[in-house]
Amino acid sequence: MFFDPGLGYVPQGWPSVLVRAGAVGVYVTAAASVALAFLCLPRWRWGSRMLFWCFLLMGLSLLTRVTLAYWGRALPWEIQINSRVFPFIFAMPPFILAAIIRHPVIETEIQRTS
Repeated sequence: MFFDPGLGYVPQGWPSVLVRAGAVGVYVTAAASVALAFLCLPRWRWGSRMLFWCFLLMGLSLLTRVTLAYWGRALPWEIQINSRVFPFIFAMPPFILAAIIRHPVIETEIQRTS
């Protein structure tokens, strides 16, 4: 009775694995983007493209938390809205940075200085 999955709102099974993979993805892409920014961006032309992909993967990793909103469907509507909107709000900065890096003016300026 204590470990009955139907009694709580704690995700069990594939969503928790997906959320854990998203958390690992955030940490790995954050470390990779710092390494790319200091090592690859000033030296190679493809550094800006790799940094773009790091930010894109970081945003997608943060979007894995949307699956947690499924488990809170029995909660009141104001809590459901919060649980569905906050993952998108937290995923926006990496997507915005990826879009800024891929802007033609910024990308040519980065490649010109390298």
